[in-house]
Amino acid sequence: EMANIIVRIQLIKGGRGFGKRYGNVNIFFRISINEIYARHGRIFENSELREYFESKDWYDGTIEPEDFDEDVLNQYEKANVKLLADNK
Repeated sequence: EMANIIVRIQLIKGGRGFGKRYGNVNIFFRISINEIYARHGRIFENSELREYFESKDWYDGTIEPEDFDEDVLNQYEKANVKLLADNK
């Protein structure tokens, strides 16, 4: 519940500014959703996502997409993925 509130606040507060950073809303949601997976080591087939996350110091892609199991996500991460997907 608290994680959902935090994401909603971030979406509302960032609403005016993230266009400059991400170019458009769809990119913001796409990166936000996939960052949750990236933080668990998911490798991306899409070259734009792969290049984006490989440019991050914290990213260590070790799990092929077909081997990635969403059960590694905690309840807050799953809720945030759903919230973001529902709002894009």
